Amino acid sequence: MPEKAVHPIGLPPYPAWFEPMGLPVRWFSAPGLLLCPEPGSQRRDLMVIGGTDADLQRALETIPDAWSAAAPVTGPVDDGEFVLPF
Repeated sequence: MPEKAVHPIGLPPYPAWFEPMGLPVRWFSAPGLLLCPEPGSQRRDLMVIGGTDADLQRALETIPDAWSAAAPVTGPVDDGEFVLPF
């Protein structure tokens, strides 16, 4: 996914909740996607949230890098409807 396809969200950069004295994180959006580069143990990790499974699959196919073997979370986060604000 080219950088020009993502847009910064109007939130000021703050450190991640799990590392309050660490580097600030920024949030970005693309159609159907919410992205957040977070500080990781070796480098910055990329958290990607998709509005649909197809949006997430598109991100996996277009953002180059080795993706974690962890299973993605799909479906509603709780019993309610999960709707992205874009």
